[in-house]
Amino acid sequence: KWVAQYAGTISISACAQTPVVNTYLRLHSGACGTLTFLQQDDDGCSFFGGSRILNRPVTAGTTYFIEWDNRNSSNGFTWQLQFTATASTNPCAPLPLACGANVSSNSTSGAPNSLPVTACAFNGAASTGGTHWWSHTAATNGEVIVTLCGNAAFNSRLSVFEPTPSCGTPTCVAMNDDSPGCPNNTSEVRFAAQAGHTYHIAVHGSGAAAGTYTI
Repeated sequence: KWVAQYAGTISISACAQTPVVNTYLRLHSGACGTLTFLQQDDDGCSFFGGSRILNRPVTAGTTYFIEWDNRNSSNGFTWQLQFTATASTNPCAPLPLACGANVSSNSTSGAPNSLPVTACAFNGAASTGGTHWWSHTAATNGEVIVTLCGNAAFNSRLSVFEPTPSCGTPTCVAMNDDSPGCPNNTSEVRFAAQAGHTYHIAVHGSGAAAGTYTI
C-alpha cells in the first residue's frame, strides 16, 4: 500500500530484481476489499520475468495497492518504486514540505518564470527559466536547511521568501547560487525560521537553466 502525498507519476519495477524470478504486476486504487484495477504488466522488462509500470499518473491523497506475484514459486524478490512529484508553478499555491522530506520533482523546463518583482537579488544572469514553488511551516524556532546539493540536473538557485505583504510580492529571506561543496553548480540555503511562520521556497535556475531535481 502506498499513498500519494502529491500529484505526480510513479514507476514500479522489478527489472533489477534479485533473485531473477518470473513476476506479474497489478496496480489498484481504492480501499482494501473495494479495489479499482488500474494497470498491469507481465514481462515488460528487457529480460524474461521482469515486470514494470512506468510513469503512471497518480492523484494526491489517493491510496494505491501494488500487487506482485512470483508466478513460479513462493520466493521473495526485490523491486523498486520511484515517485516524481508535479511541483507547483504558482507562488501563491506552493506544495508543502515537511521537515526531513526528500522529494523528487518534475523538470522546471517549460514551467513559467513566476519569480516576483521582489525576487532575491542574485549576482550574474537573471533567472529566465521555469520556477517551482514549495513551502515549509516551521514547528519551532531554529535553522532550516533546504538543499538541492548534488541533486539537481541543472545550474540551480534557491530563493526563500516570507509571503508578506502578500504571496505575490513576498519578502526575500535567504538565497543561494552554487553552494560551496555542492557539485555541478547546485544549491543549498540555510535560514533562521520562526515557529509558526510559513516560508515559500522557489527553485529556479541561473539564467535559462532548467531541469529535474530532488529537494
